[in-house]
Amino acid sequence: MTVTNSIIYKVTRGAFLLMGAAILARGSVLISNIVIARQLGLEKFGEFNIVQNTLLMVAGISTLGTGLTAIKYISENRQRNPDKIGDILYFCYTFTGIFGAIASFLIFLLSSIISSYLGVGASVELLLKIGAFQILPISILAIQIGALSALNNFFGSVIVSSIIGGTMLLLIYPMIMLFGILGAVIVLSISNCLGCIIAHLLIKHECYKRNIKFKVSKHNPFNSSNIHLLLFSFPSAVSTMIIPIFSWVNYKILIGTENGIEEMGRFSAAEQIRVLILFLPGLLAKSIFPELSASKDKEVPLFTKSSRTVVNNYIYIQITLTCLPLFVLLLFPSITEKIFGNQFSGSEHIIAILALSCIPIAWVNAYSMVFAHLDNMWFDVLCNLLWAFCCAMLFIGVFYSFGSAGLAMSILISLGVKAIFMKSIAYYISK
Repeated sequence: MTVTNSIIYKVTRGAFLLMGAAILARGSVLISNIVIARQLGLEKFGEFNIVQNTLLMVAGISTLGTGLTAIKYISENRQRNPDKIGDILYFCYTFTGIFGAIASFLIFLLSSIISSYLGVGASVELLLKIGAFQILPISILAIQIGALSALNNFFGSVIVSSIIGGTMLLLIYPMIMLFGILGAVIVLSISNCLGCIIAHLLIKHECYKRNIKFKVSKHNPFNSSNIHLLLFSFPSAVSTMIIPIFSWVNYKILIGTENGIEEMGRFSAAEQIRVLILFLPGLLAKSIFPELSASKDKEVPLFTKSSRTVVNNYIYIQITLTCLPLFVLLLFPSITEKIFGNQFSGSEHIIAILALSCIPIAWVNAYSMVFAHLDNMWFDVLCNLLWAFCCAMLFIGVFYSFGSAGLAMSILISLGVKAIFMKSIAYYISK
């Protein structure tokens, strides 16, 4: 079997298993959001998403790019030097654990300041305090899912997603009936903590099968032997921070518009539908990266014709897979109202715009993995900065008066610019 065919086979196998995980994860989140929206109404749903977007932003920052670091370096060393995997895992766990714990504490401590800055009520302050306990497990889960993918244990991702999704679906309705919106935040905290524990046990089992020593090392995880991990993690962390921070800033601007919390609720409902569409293109990109990194074990040059063939083929597949649900959404734009309830009427134009943005996202996902494979995450940083600048300028300067539809249009145009820019960089690199 040629290198290209071998990579395509492994990517296809990984994508198939990750598809099961993504269906469980996205499906459970969507169903939970439907329950919250229908039971609590548009305004409370908007408040819930303000809290969740804030927590996810902080959790994304606190990972400091170690999820991508785990995928890359575990994939590269799983055949060539498996003894290093234990140290890589220890580095990632320690790095993320420290910053995740600090982030949780800071959100708990500064919840009143954050809620005042957002211009929302005291109820959101309490939600942020309770939700702060999600940040550490969400941060560590990013490493764990990456490690399982890098170790070719894609079925482990299915198990973790099943546990998280099952817990959410089991508890969400009774907890909302008992505690309202606070119950929803508590359920997410419980399900993420449980998923984190299960993922840790699966990684330990995988390491045991491969005779990898997975234990707390006595030496300093930040010593000179791990300097290459730090050098990769730093730009990866910067790249990881840009999108959630600027997305959160855009949400804050949206909240400041007329009927801002309701606009946030409409936008979040449409965004949930879009995220459901993107699960397959996104997981294809994630399944490409471990195999491109593992190809270094076979002494294959960094970005060979084989690698380009794999990436290009899967970009075309991503766009093809995205087009079917895209057309469904464009033909049935009132799907948001039918799923989330009558209060969400008027979201047709938002879902149509966000649906169109799925196409540039398919390109962006793949080329982000290519930049990581090439050990040059600074290209990804540059592209994300371009996206953030374009999106903010468009929303503030052009589309502000259109509310949530204006934010959706700003995201669509800026993603198109980013996709073209990333394609140009990749073409220049491959010459």
